[in-house]
Amino acid sequence: MTRPPAAESPDVAGAPPAPSSHAPGEPTAPTTPSPQVPDAPGEPPVQSPGASGEPTVPEGPGGSGAPSPQAPDVAGEPEELRGSAPLVVARGLSLRGARGWVYRDVDLSLAEGGLAVVSGEAGSGRTSLLLTLAGRMRPTSGGVTVAGRSAPSAIQRVAAIGETEGVNELDDALTVAEHVFERRHLRAGILPRRRTRRRDEVAAALSPAGLDVDPDTPVGDLGPRDRHLLGAALALMDRPLLLVLDDVDRGMRGDHQREMWTLLRALTEQAGVTIVAGCVDGAPAAGLADVEVAL
Repeated sequence: MTRPPAAESPDVAGAPPAPSSHAPGEPTAPTTPSPQVPDAPGEPPVQSPGASGEPTVPEGPGGSGAPSPQAPDVAGEPEELRGSAPLVVARGLSLRGARGWVYRDVDLSLAEGGLAVVSGEAGSGRTSLLLTLAGRMRPTSGGVTVAGRSAPSAIQRVAAIGETEGVNELDDALTVAEHVFERRHLRAGILPRRRTRRRDEVAAALSPAGLDVDPDTPVGDLGPRDRHLLGAALALMDRPLLLVLDDVDRGMRGDHQREMWTLLRALTEQAGVTIVAGCVDGAPAAGLADVEVAL
């Protein structure tokens, strides 16, 4: 890929309309519509970056973004989509605002079950790129397909995002269990009736991400690793094909960063999900990630 030149953070209020996001020459697999379900708290709609170059999302109660239509359960995805390779393809993916490029000419090809690292300092366009890959932002040029889908609204049906600063931040005052059941309530309209059942269900929701914590722990008391894993666990409740995470090295020393990448590598195998994760320094992911994009 071509490393993008440094530019001021854009304001895309006057940005040109986005062209088709399907990459030339890339096949588009048939899709089967699946039923829509309510969004998890804080999931953003497709959006354009603000003056800072990063997305602006209206905040709701507890500091989370406003709910929007969200990905349905994709457990019934046709085999030709779930087994196709590569799962994620980006060609010449670029986002430009009124003040310059947010990111430019990104190429990416990631097989199903793969792990990709997107590294870049704050202001590099890393978060905007991750949100574009997840169908939450629309590129200016180039295109991305996920499981054969190229429209952002279609990509959202098979892609979920973990905690992302300024987009869907977790509420420090809520417990782990409250986050899990808020997510479940919005998705399926059910609430727990008995404490024992509640704890069992929370444990089941956390298990795919390898997270083992007391459900009554306030999120503000979690360490960086467990907070990242909680964000991943909540996103995995949507049973996505693609899981997009950001700032996975935030607040961690180098050895702990390596441990985090090892956990994400194991997650691709145990949960059967494809992961694209953002960080400042991609070096700790060496030998674990299949693809690296440096911004």
